[in-house]
Amino acid sequence: MKYLTDEYEQFMTAVQKDHNINGDKYVNCDPKAALIKHFNLDPHLADKIYDEWIFLVFQRLPWRPADD
Repeated sequence: MKYLTDEYEQFMTAVQKDHNINGDKYVNCDPKAALIKHFNLDPHLADKIYDEWIFLVFQRLPWRPADD
């Protein structure tokens, strides 16, 4: 079952980008807590959404073979 909707994905990406631009560089961003606070979600559901979002972030990384 897919829990990550387009709305959740856009929100979490915006939270991450906003923190990188306006946030304190010594404090880590917590998109999962922002998701719980903004949408009033159950923490277990927020964990599943966060895990799917992290998987999506890693899929989008530009991987290439190592130079030998």
